[in-house]
Amino acid sequence: MEWFIDPTNVGTGLPLEGVRVLDLSRVLAGPLCAMVVGDLGADVIKVEAPSGDPVRSLAPPRFGDDATYYLAVNRHRRNVVADLRDPQDFERVAELVRLADAVVENYLPSQVTSLGIDRLRAINPECVWVISPPPRSAARSPINRPSTSSRKPDPESWCDRGAGRTSDEGWRTHRRRRHRTLRRDRSLGRTLRASSRSAGDISKRRCWSRR
Repeated sequence: MEWFIDPTNVGTGLPLEGVRVLDLSRVLAGPLCAMVVGDLGADVIKVEAPSGDPVRSLAPPRFGDDATYYLAVNRHRRNVVADLRDPQDFERVAELVRLADAVVENYLPSQVTSLGIDRLRAINPECVWVISPPPRSAARSPINRPSTSSRKPDPESWCDRGAGRTSDEGWRTHRRRRHRTLRRDRSLGRTLRASSRSAGDISKRRCWSRR
């Protein structure tokens, strides 16, 4: 297998021209990172499960067949469909990993082994491997046992709900409306910071390779 650079990414003069980035991520932070490096000239291929990125159907609003949420953070890339649980599809993705300069993923800790993400990472140890952002559910509990939440997505709002903080705010909405807005902005800020830092890691490696 060969990874041919998309003609639209040839001769752009952008800083990451010629860099091959494989996007295995879903939802927001990972795709946003891949979009940023795509804007900087990288050639990005996104791998989606047969069911598609979960936010494709997060609509309305919608443009064509896809939710605008999905379209907003998934430009500048080509898409392929692969089921990592299928041996043939897994091998096709493995070939892309071998050719990639960077891989972006944000799988849950419980999925890393079941989908073979750890095996994919071992295939090309020289590439930049970005986990954007690292799931907080990967952390161990205070008694040094793996957290049961490693099997669940872990957005900040879900954490608040699980801890009862959403309920706490609900009956005090009239007093804490401003505080709630600030917390949402903080959550968005963390996502943007993680994505920008990850894109910076890829760009930094590109600069080193040119020296």
